[in-house]
Amino acid sequence: MEELYKEQNGQLSFIEPKEDSRAKYSYTGPVFLFDKAIATVTLATWANSLNKAYANMLWQVKKQLGYQPTAKLTIVKNRIKKEELKYGKTC
Repeated sequence: MEELYKEQNGQLSFIEPKEDSRAKYSYTGPVFLFDKAIATVTLATWANSLNKAYANMLWQVKKQLGYQPTAKLTIVKNRIKKEELKYGKTC
């Protein structure tokens, strides 16, 4: 866990929080086991990049459908939509 305070010149001062660069990503579409569509899902996650969002969503799908983490499931990466939010409002 990050420390909330740092010592500088013998005094404690509050550390400014880093700006969160994550964005919300959503996906609605098919899930494939190799080339066969096995389900249609709706997913959402917060991530720093599209690749991380893709990985998070695959993990969610495997968990929801009861597959092992090593299963070769895929989703259509082009259907992942990025929603940038600022102060609770969609840009």
